[in-house]
Amino acid sequence: MSNPENTKFLTAEEVALRIGELTRADSLRLESIGRLYAWGTSWAAADLLQEAMLAALERRRWRVDLSTTVFLVGVMRSLANSERKSERLAPLDLALAGGETSNAEFTTAAGDSTPEEDLAEDQAAELLIRRLERLFADDPQVLRVIQGRAAGEAPAAIKASLGLDQREYETVCRRLVRGYHNTTKVTQS
Repeated sequence: MSNPENTKFLTAEEVALRIGELTRADSLRLESIGRLYAWGTSWAAADLLQEAMLAALERRRWRVDLSTTVFLVGVMRSLANSERKSERLAPLDLALAGGETSNAEFTTAAGDSTPEEDLAEDQAAELLIRRLERLFADDPQVLRVIQGRAAGEAPAAIKASLGLDQREYETVCRRLVRGYHNTTKVTQS
């Protein structure tokens, strides 16, 4: 483990440069991830990403060894989990693991985005789902959770189809979250 005293951080100018270098594809990927973290909060995915960028520019210390995507994903996760904690809501990992939520929570109000933005978000979400399906192709339980949640099924229905109790279902969902986080860290390094 490195010595915290020797840890180097980006300057404000370097942070602005890194954020400015994000491509449209990077932004779409980050918004897709933001949608996952925004579940159960008042955040819209785009707003969560914007707030993460603002936090990076104004108040977060960014280690030089972290990629832009990894850093912003971490900030979005922190912001969303902070809101859940302040609202006494379950963290994302527990929400994915079995929180009974309606799909209405995960959609934006009509008129909040353009058709082009909706299409881009749908395509990015579809790419993320396909990536997760490839990642967990050898784990039928995790694959069923991915496909069920993507289809809008409630956790109770997915648990029943797998014959799992709540604890077993939460374990499967933790495998999903851990596997996804581990791949994100590896691919962004």
